[in-house]
Amino acid sequence: MAYFAEIDKNNKVLRVLVVDNLQIISKSGEEDENLGIDFLQNIFGKNTDWIQTSYTGRIRGRFASADMFYNKEEDCFSDSSK
Repeated sequence: MAYFAEIDKNNKVLRVLVVDNLQIISKSGEEDENLGIDFLQNIFGKNTDWIQTSYTGRIRGRFASADMFYNKEEDCFSDSSK
């Protein structure tokens, strides 16, 4: 399973959803975050923003949860908006 955090215009995490791995595997067999984003935007609207997160902290430092923030410069989730 893959996890994606929806963020608002202030990079605050609104929620985290699970996406089946089949939705994020490219035709070449590689995991592709953009496929997951496209999948979620097709459901929730193109005006939504999604960032993949990892339950194990493998990417973006730690697992995102509601009310956390995404730091674009450091490409990680944190408890603070700075």
